[in-house]
Amino acid sequence: MAERRRRGIAQVQRHSDDTDRLRVVFAGISALILAVGLARFAYTPMLPVMRGQAGLSYLAGGWLAAFNYAGYITGALVAAMAAATGGYRGRWWWRLP
Repeated sequence: MAERRRRGIAQVQRHSDDTDRLRVVFAGISALILAVGLARFAYTPMLPVMRGQAGLSYLAGGWLAAFNYAGYITGALVAAMAAATGGYRGRWWWRLP
């Protein structure tokens, strides 16, 4: 009887550890999504201040903004192609560790 009880407690603790790990992973992913989302929209209003403090010309600031937006459109196009060719599970998922 005591052995059964110990096994039951160990299973509950293991389940609790897995739940805690999932909560931490979910919190980390949520924090990353929030940070990237806020940074994405904060970049444009901050560009004049960044340009002034870094000593960039208007031309250099324009190139910086252009490359930033080119990165956004490239990411959107790659995601659209991945979704059209079977999504992450079909073609891209196996490349991740």
